[in-house]
Amino acid sequence: MSQLGFRPDDPLKVGYLSMWLGDGGGLDYPDNLEFQLIEVQTEEAVYNGTAQQVHTPNQSEDARDRDYTLTEVHQLDFSSVSQPGNYRLCVEGIGCSFNFPIGQNVWQEAFTTSARGFYHQRSGIAIGAPHSEFSRPRAYHPEDGLQVYQSGATLLEVEMGLGSLETFSTLSSKKTETLVPNAWGGYFDAGDRDRRTHHLSVPRGLLELHNLFPEHFKTASLNIPESQNQLPDIVDEALWSVDIFRRLHTPEGGIRGGIQAAAEITAYGTGSWQEPQLVMAYAPDVWSSYTYAGVAARAAFTLKSYAPERASTYQESALKAMAYAEANYQEGTYTEELQHHVKDQRNLAALELYRLTQDSQWHELFLATTLFNDPAAEVSVYGQQEQRDAAFLYARLNTAELNTTESSEARTNDQTLSIDEPVQENAKNAFLRYADTLVALTQTSAFGWSKDHPESPIGWGNGLGAPQGVNLLQAHALTQNQKYLLAGISSTQFPGGANPDNTVLTTGLGDRSPQNTLIIDQRITNQAPPPGITIYGPSDLSFYNKYWTIEEIASDTFPAPQQWPTAENYFDIYLYPMGAEFTVDYMLLSTYTWGYLAARPSTP
Repeated sequence: MSQLGFRPDDPLKVGYLSMWLGDGGGLDYPDNLEFQLIEVQTEEAVYNGTAQQVHTPNQSEDARDRDYTLTEVHQLDFSSVSQPGNYRLCVEGIGCSFNFPIGQNVWQEAFTTSARGFYHQRSGIAIGAPHSEFSRPRAYHPEDGLQVYQSGATLLEVEMGLGSLETFSTLSSKKTETLVPNAWGGYFDAGDRDRRTHHLSVPRGLLELHNLFPEHFKTASLNIPESQNQLPDIVDEALWSVDIFRRLHTPEGGIRGGIQAAAEITAYGTGSWQEPQLVMAYAPDVWSSYTYAGVAARAAFTLKSYAPERASTYQESALKAMAYAEANYQEGTYTEELQHHVKDQRNLAALELYRLTQDSQWHELFLATTLFNDPAAEVSVYGQQEQRDAAFLYARLNTAELNTTESSEARTNDQTLSIDEPVQENAKNAFLRYADTLVALTQTSAFGWSKDHPESPIGWGNGLGAPQGVNLLQAHALTQNQKYLLAGISSTQFPGGANPDNTVLTTGLGDRSPQNTLIIDQRITNQAPPPGITIYGPSDLSFYNKYWTIEEIASDTFPAPQQWPTAENYFDIYLYPMGAEFTVDYMLLSTYTWGYLAARPSTP
């Protein structure tokens, strides 16, 4: 069972039954097993149902033609129950689940815990009371003696970005003696202390969530240091991640790709506030500058109705970064893979600036670089093109009936824009076609999960630890079609605890959650993990079978770990990066999904 629970009006409420027996294979259950939903306080059954088999061993679960479960899976559906209370699900002759709630605030509680995970990963401030029981000294701040040196290496050319050059040797070989002042802030990832422009997906998603449901998030407290100011906490958290890159502006307007220590693994035995290694900043590049320009423009758009002067600051910063990128962009000078990454961020930045400034030059640039002049274009082709964010944004411009939850300020801004209606229709249709492939995936996967892309392998940033429900819920925002809401809720079940380990894969939630996350500061300070950290979780070890930690655990597992079903291939071990690691952009998937489910209007 998902230990997160359900909102009374959720159209999907299910549990699952399965058992893999190791070298004994999958367990076959009798047909038509009966189950009961028990109200905890009264011990009375409030619903009786019959289990339905939804997966057979060797049945393909996705576009990779893989069975990730290796045993029968039966679904226990009690979707018609809407009475708030605490419950457990029991199968006759087998046993019962953990208790779980049905209540109005279940998604809000999950969202709040997940969103606070970003606070716990902040760099540049001390973490602790009164905002958290988890504590850590201030880390990576120049006033504590940290010096950040300028490197000539860009994020475009190294493996940590889009290139092929080894990251740390390239950074170090191109180090200069120039210090980068005021280079602090942002978020840490797991055991790493880098902060790169990949993290800008976090403020992009948080700001979008706010803009979809501003009235809801105005009052949603996250108990962060900024909670008493005039901005919603979700906006403040988004700006924390934007501001580090605003500080990394060069005088010419370029955005440095981030901050990186001289080696991937920090010196063992040192906390983040004790960094012993050389720390460098990437040189500016067009990809980082386009990415930042788009997110800073979204920040300015959001701030207009709260703090116009601050909005102007972010607008000026966005335009400055865009001007640098445009002046240095060179068509045809990148590899094919690099070309689509750079062009897609250029396209999105132009659209964000058009919505913000209403300047037609940005609309013209968007139309010149969009995929959606072609009605057959797809929003995402695995490893080749990626314009999902632009498609979702353009599909919503000037469509007041789709923006009923947005603030009046946002709708006023949108209403003045000129729209290319065929392109808008193509963008919407392409986005919904993609969402439909994800709906289908929730119907073929044994536990109802989805993925970022149907063809991606399960592991690392595509593990089963987070609900991959963002595109499904964006499709629901566009259409209000319940199939997308159903699929979005389905995507939350496995990471919420409806998995063979009965473990919620975000710390601090449910009866059982990860205790040995790959957070070095947690180990140094000997504390429980901070709440709100969504780990990568189970991975397909038959695909990643050469990784060193698989070899390390092989002598202590039976059968061999590559033979385990992916759905059970998670080990709560600190130095098991495939499962225990995470990134903040991966954490966003949980925050966005649960936030959307919490903020959506109630329905009968």
